[in-house]
Amino acid sequence: VATGLAPALGRDGTVAHLLPPLLLLLRDGRGEVRLNVISSLSRLGDVVGPELLAQSLLPAVLDLAEDGRWRIRLAVIGQMSLLARELGGAFFTD
Repeated sequence: VATGLAPALGRDGTVAHLLPPLLLLLRDGRGEVRLNVISSLSRLGDVVGPELLAQSLLPAVLDLAEDGRWRIRLAVIGQMSLLARELGGAFFTD
């Protein structure tokens, strides 16, 4: 998936060129597309950092927690522990 390009693009390149299409793909009408993007989100956290992860991706992921397809909701649950580790404990105490 495209998130594998994030380390090569670096933070600025990922934010400018990779993040906008990924946010659109998270809202794609096909469940398989959303599932593939969700499953690869943890790779972005290492590149963009926790603040940008919380600002841009977390709202979209939380919306998917209410998706009509159970596989999407299950993937979100699976990614929450990885996202929580990326965001750190301070994010949840604020």
